[in-house]
Amino acid sequence: MLSTTRTLPTRLLATNLPKPTAIPTPFQQTTVRAFSLTTPKMGKDATMSTDPPKHQMVYFPELTSKVRSFGQFRKVMHTGLYSQVVTMEIPVGGDIGDEVHTVDQVLIFTSGEGKATVAGVDQAVKASDVVVVPAGTQHQFINTSATQPLELVTVYSPAEHDPQTVHKTKEEGDEEEENGKDEAPEWAERSKERNEELGEVKTSGGLMAGGMMGGMLRIRWGRMEGEVGIKLRFFGEGELRSGLSFDEYGSVNFQRRLMKKEGVR
Repeated sequence: MLSTTRTLPTRLLATNLPKPTAIPTPFQQTTVRAFSLTTPKMGKDATMSTDPPKHQMVYFPELTSKVRSFGQFRKVMHTGLYSQVVTMEIPVGGDIGDEVHTVDQVLIFTSGEGKATVAGVDQAVKASDVVVVPAGTQHQFINTSATQPLELVTVYSPAEHDPQTVHKTKEEGDEEEENGKDEAPEWAERSKERNEELGEVKTSGGLMAGGMMGGMLRIRWGRMEGEVGIKLRFFGEGELRSGLSFDEYGSVNFQRRLMKKEGVR
């Protein structure tokens, strides 16, 4: 798979420097992923999933409101079907690198001071500022503070990095990119139409792992007829804790199986 990053032959401004909480909707359960400032295996954080995201809210408390002291040049926080959230910390005297991406990028600066150069135009940046870099646009960001790192959260659309990427230094990131070790997953490059065909995206919301399905069944048994309320938890693809199979294309099929199993006609 081709890299979506193209580093220019000359870094015009280079300085040659030597887990969140998922909040559920009524159909989902809660999972927890905290921020990690530990040192993982070089380039990868194995605690981060490489699968397409679950249909749950992902919540980062106060991510942009204070100095985070990430302690890492780059860390992927979340990878979605059409976007990716990454934290960055540029050390004193450091820079991101003069480059061009083939994806859109939004940079939200959270602390420190720096200089943004986009398409040859310079702009001073500080905490609370936002810079948008359209796909195919040359850009560079430099930390201009003499005392503190330049911290930011960047959103790529679609993903630019491997979901498990974590780089302690810029040099580590450059090495991984140059050797094809930091690529966005295939599923993050699919079209909207393809994701809908595969069932990854449904306008109805669909049933998700960990979700609840509820409703009323009208049952007739001989001369007796009545309504029964049901609530079932969906634990994984094609599986219900009740042991009954379930096909994701609708609860009607499930209700028929349930009625047949219980001898209801």
